[in-house]
Amino acid sequence: MRSLRTPNAKLKETIIDILGDIKYPYALPALKAIVENPETSDGLKAAATRAILKTADEAMLKTPAKTLYLDLANKHYYGKIASGDPRRETTDIFDWVEGTGLLYRAAPSKSVNEILASRACSDALKADPGALEAVALWVSSVMQMEAELGDKTAREADPFLPDTMPSVDFFARAVGQQHLYNVLDRALRDHNTPVAVRACKALEDVANEEFLTLYGQTDAGSPLVMALTYPDQRVRFAAAFALAAIRPKKPFTGAGKVVPVLTEALNLEAGKSTLLVEADANNRNRLQAALKENGWNVVVALNGNQAISSARAMPRIDAVLVSSKTQHVSHADVVSLLRSDYTTAMTPIVVLSWPDDPVKASWIESQIPYLKSVDQTIEADALTVEIDNLKKAAGSLVLDADASRSASLQASQVLKAIAVSSEVYSAKRARQSLIESLVNRPDALVISVLGALAEIPDGEITRAMATVGTNAERTKPVRVSALQALAQAARFVGNQLEKKQIEAVQAMAAEEDDQLRDAAGEALGALDLDAADGAKLILKHAAN
Repeated sequence: MRSLRTPNAKLKETIIDILGDIKYPYALPALKAIVENPETSDGLKAAATRAILKTADEAMLKTPAKTLYLDLANKHYYGKIASGDPRRETTDIFDWVEGTGLLYRAAPSKSVNEILASRACSDALKADPGALEAVALWVSSVMQMEAELGDKTAREADPFLPDTMPSVDFFARAVGQQHLYNVLDRALRDHNTPVAVRACKALEDVANEEFLTLYGQTDAGSPLVMALTYPDQRVRFAAAFALAAIRPKKPFTGAGKVVPVLTEALNLEAGKSTLLVEADANNRNRLQAALKENGWNVVVALNGNQAISSARAMPRIDAVLVSSKTQHVSHADVVSLLRSDYTTAMTPIVVLSWPDDPVKASWIESQIPYLKSVDQTIEADALTVEIDNLKKAAGSLVLDADASRSASLQASQVLKAIAVSSEVYSAKRARQSLIESLVNRPDALVISVLGALAEIPDGEITRAMATVGTNAERTKPVRVSALQALAQAARFVGNQLEKKQIEAVQAMAAEEDDQLRDAAGEALGALDLDAADGAKLILKHAAN
């Protein structure tokens, strides 16, 4: 089909006749484009019309070339046309090179479908520049191409693309947010995580509030909002970062989901946690001990009411283990309530089934996704395997340590920005998780969290800051940051420290490090203690 680009009219007519004789269906878009082109001679139009009628019915003559190209692009994109040779690393693809003629060059076999899909999109735009649907599909195709190859750019994968072509990131941002929303919408429907993440990151750089309000009449909200409940954490986090970057001034559908997802990202450094709901003390104690031995944080609930309350309060919940003996609120109702909350809609749930199970395990498994019923005697190792299998079934991915650390740090920075200036989001919804992030977290995260907490001060927060700042076992940068954050917070909420905490800050005047002493002095000044205390400090630490 690429040979139809030849400037030789006689050769072109011969190729058209051959395509008609073999009834090659994938040539229909190019044949229809010849018919539609006002510069095409009457003879070539007639030849192309004959070829179309040999291949399809007369209705095809009424279908625009752009529509046929888009259909072809979608078929390539979804692998409905066998293109690349799976037996070889590379497959030869053809194109017409002006001044040379028809050439073939090797392309990575696993990206041939995306190469041909992007070509069909380009051809649709050539046939009709108003074929805007082709823009988003072209971006999706080149993003998918790079996702599959990993170490190559689209320009390197398609040997016929110009060497001067800008990067995919350039196009993702430059084409505009409406096309990007369409890219994201397709990726979410296809469960294409790499493309969804990349689209969200591009939207983080270019999206504005206008497009959020365009989706305001829908229950689901914009594709960015829908991405907040996507099974894979990377997409959820990227969507939350993008929605926060928009800095909306008016509420929108799904706005309430943004801070909980940011909190989820913040809590990646908290360690994996499970909710164990078991009325039987022996089994509860056995599983709790074994899970802790395997590195899990375990929150225990004795009944259904406690389970729901605990689930809502947990900063991070990686799995729920619920006994069929659960009372007050039955285990089936606990499961149903958890699934109705988007924060636990995809969380693996394991039902610990007892012999007198009131709800048959087979029934509940058939009704509830990402749930497995097991015998209540299951060992912790086998339980962990079941949880991992459910995570895989949900399409969820456990981020590696570096990715988790990066996401947590970015979440803390975004929460600080929200606390400072957001008119729609409330960082106070992440308050407890921010406080808990002051302990057993990397220094960079703790320092960032202190900055966020300083913007939403209260008594408990200032006391937590004082505890960190006066703890000699913490690093100097963390202690200095904690004392400076305490100073900032105390200016707005006053002195709400305990007496022993005040004394600990005052005692830091004896520190040998000037940065620590200066930070302590800043905190003491902001706490606005009794005027006599200033005299005592001078007499104790400066008088001869």
